Amino acid sequence: AAWAGPLPTLSSVEDKLDKVFLPYLSEDVLGSINPAGCLDSILYESTSELLKVKEERDYLCAFIAFQANKDSYSGVGFYQGATEADMRFVCFKQSVDEVNEVNSQNLGWVAGILSPSTACSLSPKNSLMY
Repeated sequence: AAWAGPLPTLSSVEDKLDKVFLPYLSEDVLGSINPAGCLDSILYESTSELLKVKEERDYLCAFIAFQANKDSYSGVGFYQGATEADMRFVCFKQSVDEVNEVNSQNLGWVAGILSPSTACSLSPKNSLMY
């Protein structure tokens, strides 16, 4: 069977980085990562990778990947600037911590951060829409 949908496109590193706004963090944290090295969706999609998120720089790298893999037409869409990214970063960190807490309980199912079009970076007020 022939492919009937649009051809998938690969975003360049520059295209992905253009979607990213960094939250307001110390220069030490911001300088501790290379944003171009934080673009793989595995950083937030893999529960084993999420378990490695311990330090602020780890959260930041996963958050960069989360933003870089967003699309403009679903969920929250792209963030509008550093102020919004700063607020969403707090929500994203809480989501990562909740996923890791749930998974540490071995409940017979696995929690995770799904896709950038989901509500894991929403504030509690915003998430009521979903």
